[in-house]
Amino acid sequence: MKPLVSICIPNYNGEKYIRHAIESALAQTYRRTEIIVVDNASTDGSWNIIKSFRRIKKFRHKANMGYDRNLNACIELAKGKYVKVLHSDDLLEKDAVKMQVEAMESAPTAGFVYSPVKLIDENGDFIGNFSAGDAALVVPGKQKLAELLNGNHIMFPSVMIRAECLRKVGLFDGEIPYCNDWDMWLRISMKYDVAYISSVSASYRVYSQSGGTVRYETSDISGFQMYRCLTKTLSAISDESILKNGRRYYKNLAMEQISRGLSLIKTGRKSHGRRYVLAASSIHDGFLFRLSVYAIYLLTYAGMSGIILRLGKIK
Repeated sequence: MKPLVSICIPNYNGEKYIRHAIESALAQTYRRTEIIVVDNASTDGSWNIIKSFRRIKKFRHKANMGYDRNLNACIELAKGKYVKVLHSDDLLEKDAVKMQVEAMESAPTAGFVYSPVKLIDENGDFIGNFSAGDAALVVPGKQKLAELLNGNHIMFPSVMIRAECLRKVGLFDGEIPYCNDWDMWLRISMKYDVAYISSVSASYRVYSQSGGTVRYETSDISGFQMYRCLTKTLSAISDESILKNGRRYYKNLAMEQISRGLSLIKTGRKSHGRRYVLAASSIHDGFLFRLSVYAIYLLTYAGMSGIILRLGKIK
């Protein structure tokens, strides 16, 4: 018998897109699936849309539990050998589950499989592809861990996870909602290999900054959460060759915060931008780096952010 696949769809106020997400799950050419939708006490009309589907398992919380608890509640209901999370604004290609089950069944050491995705905008229009390579392969966990310590290059809707992995490494971390997917890929890579297929399996919705519903508010907090995720991961690693990648990413992450902050200041969002800049000093603890960050922070009050942006890298 073919293995059961659980497609888990957490929803909160997804009225605009939830129907399309569910329909893409129902349209899978791989038929042995269960589709689980858990609504997080939505205040829009999405629950009525969810109720209109007969071939899905649907549950609703009486009170909002927060994104991560709702996501984990959805996964805890899964009975499949494999688990696939589909956010209510993303879409699956019709052969997604079929391709990924085949990949996982042929790679018993793999904890999860991922693939390229299509990027679409709020209207569903194609923006481009996000790909991690052209060849299908199984990457040793140690190698994938080192790659992931340079940043997250795996898009959530493209992933299918072996359920036993979740039982071993635990569910998604509610303390770091901005990067809980990255944290999960890191944790699994510590214990399992990772499979990759080169065919697009999903569409990931990208929102413009001017509108749309966003999953998380991107702020200076996001950088600090990534720092916490990185620190947690490095504390569990003893291999020096892998640790080097993680330590290098501390500085890259801090530089991203500074660049983001200065760009915000330049567009008039000064207080928000300065929080980004200060966050960089918490991420990278080198004395000269911190001194440079504080200098940049003070210079922003002198209206010199444009000059700073042109100075280039700090040591």
